[in-house]
Amino acid sequence: MYKRQGDVTSIDVEFRLQSGSNDKICRWFNCKGNIIEPSSSHHYNRVVGILIDITDTVMAEQQLTLAKTVYDNTSECIVITDKDNNIISVNKAFEKVTGYCHDDVIGKNPRILASGYHDLAFYQKMWRSLETQGTWQGQLHNRRSDGVIYPEEMTINKIEDDHNVINYVGVFHDISSRKKTEKKLKLLANNDTLTGLMNRRRFIEKVEKYIDQINDVSADNSPASVCSLLFIDLDDFKIFNDLYGHDFGDKVLQKVATILRETVCEHSVICRYGGDEYAVLIKEQDINYAQGIANQLVNIISQPIKCNDIDINLTISIGISSYPESGTTHQALLKNADYAMYEQKWLGRNGVCVYDQQLQHEYISKLKLRDKLKSAINTKKIKVYYQPIVDNKTGRVCKFEALARWYDDQEGFICPGIFIPIAERYGLIGMLGQLVFEKACADLDRIHRSGFTDVVFSINHSVKEFSQHNQEYIFETINNYNLPYSAIMIEITESTALDDGKNIIDILSAFRSRGIAISLDDFGTGYSSLAAIIDIKPDLIKIDRSFVVDIEHSKESQMLVSLVIDLSRKLKIEVVAEGVETQAQLDILSEMSCYYIQGFYYSPAVTIDDAITILKERNQNMVLDVQ
Repeated sequence: MYKRQGDVTSIDVEFRLQSGSNDKICRWFNCKGNIIEPSSSHHYNRVVGILIDITDTVMAEQQLTLAKTVYDNTSECIVITDKDNNIISVNKAFEKVTGYCHDDVIGKNPRILASGYHDLAFYQKMWRSLETQGTWQGQLHNRRSDGVIYPEEMTINKIEDDHNVINYVGVFHDISSRKKTEKKLKLLANNDTLTGLMNRRRFIEKVEKYIDQINDVSADNSPASVCSLLFIDLDDFKIFNDLYGHDFGDKVLQKVATILRETVCEHSVICRYGGDEYAVLIKEQDINYAQGIANQLVNIISQPIKCNDIDINLTISIGISSYPESGTTHQALLKNADYAMYEQKWLGRNGVCVYDQQLQHEYISKLKLRDKLKSAINTKKIKVYYQPIVDNKTGRVCKFEALARWYDDQEGFICPGIFIPIAERYGLIGMLGQLVFEKACADLDRIHRSGFTDVVFSINHSVKEFSQHNQEYIFETINNYNLPYSAIMIEITESTALDDGKNIIDILSAFRSRGIAISLDDFGTGYSSLAAIIDIKPDLIKIDRSFVVDIEHSKESQMLVSLVIDLSRKLKIEVVAEGVETQAQLDILSEMSCYYIQGFYYSPAVTIDDAITILKERNQNMVLDVQ
């Protein structure tokens, strides 16, 4: 600034200088003085005055300006109080988050933001931290000007001068969005998205924690020292997915979840364990109470359930375990409830099975039998016997059914009705089926080389074998023995394909395309016999022995057998009657034009040597047995 007074010109200017060509640091100066001795050309050559280095002052002002800019524009909310905790300053972020403007809060205590969410002890702990440590950090809930309570994360610092408090500075930010995200992530981590029930991982944690709590308390026979666990599985749920689609199946699962919420007691823990399985932890209740709830669930769900304006008939199988009778760890309770549920499946589904001492004994026995069976399969101690199927018109044996037989050194003869379900349950059925198939093909090759080239072997296949084992070995084994595909018939129960859907139908189609015939066993005992014929398109139907045994005295059995024979004849499907034991049964079946007979009337299942002897006797083909 220049100012002229008469012949004297005074100046007051601020300027900065860079100290060197490579020095980026500038220093600020203030120059005050007078300009003297002007030249003839009116240029001033001399200045008399004071030059002051004001770098520190300028830098301090710049820092203050920067601090104010940050203070006004930061997204963090800032509130400053005096030593008496009265607000003296707030920034724009504070006004935006709380809804209070600057003039609304100046001079007031920050308690105007209090939500009532925290108790006195919370604030006492906060002030104790400020007084002793000079700072406090944590989460709290405050109230906006419109009354809405929100969560915030806050840091408060005490500002002192010569050990005297002059200010408190609070910096906070609204964490509502973060809390919502955390809640959503927690929900996704702990709950099943389809039903809203607790998921498997979280349920196991809950059961484990509750059992640990019980174990930590001395046994006093109080209600708190017991609990029960239900393991629930929907019977034949796959049918609904196949018939109506997975969206419909999802709605069924949601309906069942709703029924569980409405039926079990309030303090129970409900879980969608996976797929069509649910689990329920009933706290502080013994096995009798749990059975009552389970039976109630069975009755409710067995009633028609409307879904998408369609009435569906659904049933469930429930297994129950209880603490401490069924186990004292969460692993034991879950495992034993699951086992009891599968036991109910074996017993006929649509009911309740309790894991008790008897079931535990049976469970251990089955585990031992499983180990023995696995060893017997590996050491090829499973034998294959053959029961002839006779053409009653000619008396010749046209087929044999291959049947697995097992004799254990300690247990003796073990019925297939016992060891085959064990193989299915514990994943051994694929190994067992392949062993039987390979042995049967080897024996059929021996029969064909003996001259009986028209004989066909019917070999059983379990539904579990289709799903647990690759079926390519069938073609490889047949080719290894140079057998014609037409000499092999795969025998399945009528419910097999319907139980496992399109997958088995496709496999059977692959068999049929090679020339392998399909036999439908136990016909008439399943839930959808005609559907089985349509879907499976069998080459042969076997009438179940339960109808044959009563055929002499039961008009209903005679009528059903007659209908099956008439239907099969029209569909050009062969019929075999199983379980024929008497001449009277044979005569009735012959009158009905059922000429393929299997049963003790002709022969039980026999060894391959005896089978060849039967062929020589019945087929009158006395050729040399090729060993």
